[in-house]
Amino acid sequence: MPVIIAAIMNVAKKGSAGDLVHAVRRIARIGRVLVVASLLSRPVFAQTAKLLTFENMAANWTNGHGGLQWTNFSQLDAANYSNNPSGYYYGMVSATHVALNACAHPAQIARTNGFFILTSAYLTGAWRDQLRVRVQGFARGTLIYDSTNLVNATRPSLVHFNNSPVNLVIFSSFGGVNHGLPFPGFGTNFVMDNLKVSLPFTPTNALLGLTLTATNAMLFSWLDPSGVLRLYENPVLGANTWVAITNVPDFRNGTNRMLLPIQSGTRFYRLQPWRRPAWQRVGWAKRSNGFAASLIQCMSAEHFSFHR
Repeated sequence: MPVIIAAIMNVAKKGSAGDLVHAVRRIARIGRVLVVASLLSRPVFAQTAKLLTFENMAANWTNGHGGLQWTNFSQLDAANYSNNPSGYYYGMVSATHVALNACAHPAQIARTNGFFILTSAYLTGAWRDQLRVRVQGFARGTLIYDSTNLVNATRPSLVHFNNSPVNLVIFSSFGGVNHGLPFPGFGTNFVMDNLKVSLPFTPTNALLGLTLTATNAMLFSWLDPSGVLRLYENPVLGANTWVAITNVPDFRNGTNRMLLPIQSGTRFYRLQPWRRPAWQRVGWAKRSNGFAASLIQCMSAEHFSFHR
C-alpha cells in the first residue's frame, strides 16, 4: 500500500475555513509514494495602494495608521513649528504635518498579520545635510533589502524602495554635516512625508505546489505576498482536525517554500488564513499606547537641541 500525499487547496476566505477544492490532473507514482497534485488557475494578488500623509492624526496613530504599526515615529506640525527654519519645514511635501524618528533613534514600520510593500517616500534631514538614512526590509526575520540614502536639510529627496513584500522595515539615520545657522538644531533626525505603501490581499485562489526532492523529502511552495496563509495538515480528510505546521517557510519575492520529511500513513495538506493570537494583538496595542506617552520626553531631549 503506497503512502499517499495529497496537496489540497483551500479557498482562503477570511473568517471561514472555506471549502476544499482540488482538481486532480496528474497522478505520478514514484516508488512507494503516490503524489496527488492540485492544479488550480494562477492566483491574482490584488494590492491596495495608499499614499500616507500625517495630517489630522489621532493620539494613537502609531497603532494602525495605514493598516501598519509604527514604532519610535512621531508627527510634527512642520508648517507652524516654532523653531523653523528646519528640515521639518523644508521636508514638508503635503501641508502641514510630517513624521520623524523620535530622539533620532531607529524607527520601524511593521504589519503584525501579513506583509506590505513600501514603494517610495520623501526623506529629508531635520538638521543635517548629507544625512544617511538606512532602510532595511525584513520578511519573517530574513533580510530582504538594505539600502542607505543621502538626504539634505533644505529639500526633500524622493527615495524608492525595493518593492518586495516584507513585514518589518527599520529606518536608522546617522552621519551628515550640520546645516548650521539659521537652523538652530543639530540632531540626526530624518523627516518623512508622502509614503506610498501597498497591502497585498490574500488570494481567493492560491496554488499549493508539491514536489519530491532527490532525497525523498516533500517540497511545498505557495504564492502569498500577503503573508497570512499557513500550511496545515490532517490525517483524515473531512475531519475538523487540521493542525498548523510550525516550520518557518523560506519566503522570497512573495513565494513560500517549506521542506518536510515524508511521514508514514496518510497526510492531507491545505492552505488556511492565519491570524496572530488575540493576546499578542492586545499586547501590541498596550505597548504602542505606552510608547506614545513616552515620546514627548524623548522629543524634547533631541530635536529641540539648539546652538544658542
